[in-house]
Amino acid sequence: MFSVINKARLVNGWTMRTAQELDPTIRVWHEALDLYSIPTTAYDELFHRALDVRQFKMRSGETVPLLDAALLISQWEGPHGLKAVYREREIKAGRTLTGYAGSHCPRCLGTGLEYRFDDAGKRIGVIAGKLCDHREDEEIETT
Repeated sequence: MFSVINKARLVNGWTMRTAQELDPTIRVWHEALDLYSIPTTAYDELFHRALDVRQFKMRSGETVPLLDAALLISQWEGPHGLKAVYREREIKAGRTLTGYAGSHCPRCLGTGLEYRFDDAGKRIGVIAGKLCDHREDEEIETT
């Protein structure tokens, strides 16, 4: 956090400070970023995204925001935010339950077993010897 804040200070045209001098700022930034559950591993990447926002605003002639905790948080949230990118990375790496097709399969509910349902949609048993292939394009088998 200390290094990110000092880099932000330099980008904003201010001088660097010691850890002691930045202690109150570090506490406030930490509290703000923690409120959004932002992992410390994301801080540097958020800093670079915030730089991109600033240079885009400069090129387009818009008001350039300060590089602060709020700007970093804005780069975490939203459909194109770093949080969504992190989630996609985890899924692609197979490190999340949602990365496994069966985890959200309406046919087997993640168990891998092919269930049999009655006409009302109530699960009444398992189809013997049949494993679910997690295809959503077929009707769920009923009695």
